[in-house]
Amino acid sequence: MAHSPTMSSAADSFAAELPQPTFRWLDCLAASAPILVATTGNRYCARIADTLQAETLANQPRPQATGRGQEFNCFRAGHWSPDGAFILTSSHDQCARVFQLPETVLTGIQPAELAPFLTIREAEGIIDCRWYPFTNYYDPSTWCFLVSTRDHPMHLWDAYMGHVRCTYIAQDQREQVIAPTATQFNLDATKIYGGFHNHIQIFDIARPGKSMDVIPITPTRRSQQGQKGLVSAIEFNPDHSGLYAVATFANTVGLYSEKTNELLYLKKLPNGTGVTQAAASAISNRKHQQLYCWDIRNSGEFLYHLERPLYTNQRLVFDIDSAGETLVTGWQDGAVALHDLKQLQDHRGTASPVSTFKAHDGQHHLDLDVSALCSQSPSVDADSASGDHGSAHQAPDTSVRLWRWDNPIPQNESP
Repeated sequence: MAHSPTMSSAADSFAAELPQPTFRWLDCLAASAPILVATTGNRYCARIADTLQAETLANQPRPQATGRGQEFNCFRAGHWSPDGAFILTSSHDQCARVFQLPETVLTGIQPAELAPFLTIREAEGIIDCRWYPFTNYYDPSTWCFLVSTRDHPMHLWDAYMGHVRCTYIAQDQREQVIAPTATQFNLDATKIYGGFHNHIQIFDIARPGKSMDVIPITPTRRSQQGQKGLVSAIEFNPDHSGLYAVATFANTVGLYSEKTNELLYLKKLPNGTGVTQAAASAISNRKHQQLYCWDIRNSGEFLYHLERPLYTNQRLVFDIDSAGETLVTGWQDGAVALHDLKQLQDHRGTASPVSTFKAHDGQHHLDLDVSALCSQSPSVDADSASGDHGSAHQAPDTSVRLWRWDNPIPQNESP
């Protein structure tokens, strides 16, 4: 069974003690180096079977240490809850985990231990997971998240009790269950959007079961119009304009109207092997060393691109702070780069980061939301899997780390 998190934690400090920031995030970084305040340590730097044996699963018995259980575990994604109290992760062991911020996250100097209060295991690999947009620390009834699992219906999990609240079923033309490659809630959280091959399915969150609308993103299978291929990302414009972006692995980004679900604008990216993420300020490509930014208000003009080293098909994501001034992205070598978007308003061409810092050691993929960082380095110990001794093989650095930037003290104030 899942055990409830402590209801007097760092989230209380976030909600009651912290004033609205009057400083820029980049100013914090310039004033002091980031401080590691919490980490999972070596808890998940092991084989899948070993990590699962150490945890109590909310919904399944512990697996046997055979087959896939001999592979090293790794994190695939990490997401802050909307209120900043929890972190949701998905990993190679088919598990979704929910971590609560430690009580010392705002004041601690030594890294605290980061352990999940909920671990659920799906039947297949997790493709995508998403927090309910109105998750509120003080209202456990809102603690829920959506999980898309290969060849299975979507599940809306209760993060407080550890059980499935609702099931949403997507089917193809042969009435076989299919899983969306991208999911998203609309801004008022009344609908769930799922991206598939050449189409989108829309679900009413209050009516579990089959989708209520199927929206093709290309007129016909052979048509050259619209968008083709698997949907890789769906993102709603936070200004409540009713626009949402649909990205595909065919390297296209389309803007749609939520009212009519009609394609309003289509952009074909010049390079890359597929769009992996779209947001209100930037677009990233798979296996491509740049983040693109366009002006979509009137002209559709290309503004600038942000450099990053990338030589893998894995998703290196980015995030933007609440003020819309700082973009943070992970690099393949374990570094984190910060870009000042405010300085780039009149910039054209290539832009370099204003600051970087080393978050993980080794060649690891970073999947992050602002200051929560997950390293990812999937690998298989072939010698151990075949029965040979594998003591010479070093487990990859697979961990979740929380970093804090302290508020710089204004010059007219004393410490």
